[in-house]
Amino acid sequence: RGTAHNELTRHRYDVALHKNPAELADNAGLGDLADLPVLRWGSDVTTLEQLGERLAEDGLRVVGVPNARLTG
Repeated sequence: RGTAHNELTRHRYDVALHKNPAELADNAGLGDLADLPVLRWGSDVTTLEQLGERLAEDGLRVVGVPNARLTG
């Protein structure tokens, strides 16, 4: 447990990240990533609140999320 307040101590969540569609481990229960619904950041969802509303789905791919450290 960190004592500093930064992105490593404030934001913790389980996630499976793949650069390209790939087969997930069987125990993940999601199957093939290519079969999951895709949300495009900036068009399908534009806020964290909108994304939060969709997180209850069984599986979800979010693509095109910009890296705030690299975009201005």
